[in-house]
Amino acid sequence: MSGTNVRGFNYSTEEDVVLAKAWVRVSEDPIVGSEQKGNTFYTKECNEYKQAKPGELPLRSLVSNSTRVKTILKHCGDSAVERQPPTRNAATPSNVPFADEVSDGSRPSFSSHVRPPTSRSKKRPVGRRKAKKIAQKQHNANKKIKIAQEAFKALQNRNTALSRHNDILLFTNGPGGVHSKQAQEFFSLMQEEALEALRDRAAARKAKRAFTELSEGSVEDVIQEEPATG
Repeated sequence: MSGTNVRGFNYSTEEDVVLAKAWVRVSEDPIVGSEQKGNTFYTKECNEYKQAKPGELPLRSLVSNSTRVKTILKHCGDSAVERQPPTRNAATPSNVPFADEVSDGSRPSFSSHVRPPTSRSKKRPVGRRKAKKIAQKQHNANKKIKIAQEAFKALQNRNTALSRHNDILLFTNGPGGVHSKQAQEFFSLMQEEALEALRDRAAARKAKRAFTELSEGSVEDVIQEEPATG
């Protein structure tokens, strides 16, 4: 995480990545996850971190790990919100009253009044060491964005699985159990939904295979049609 407000002075980038991956792995078990209290969840996450961390990384306490993970998750959520496309009615970051007019073209933007820099104002090109440092910083930022996206996707999948699990419990534990009319209809709809998903995946695989064969065939035709040169 970049910035002093996100990463504490005693947590490295590598520790943040290992912690985030440990949280994702523990979160991917929806059935167990629904039975866990917060303390139990973070205990498992802490154990997962200890097993996954390289030997050179320091051991962290449960309180330290859980606090750090919550900070990472907050930053991931903020990053996900920032990367959402702005809506038409959303408030502008600058809180300028005529910002909407600038965005829809009815008022010229500030950039149209900015003069291009002259040759005297050009900055010196960055040196090799600084360029390498900038590239490494960007690489770390991209890696954390990817971890944030994976964590957000895992959280969505977990919530979906939990919702489905709760639906199953509702119909199996209700009056009449699995033999009730409502439960039978519910499971019938689940089967239809699963079957439809399987059909879609099969159709996608078939289309991909046909496209690959067509592409390979086109390449072979071009090779055969090329005149021999001697």
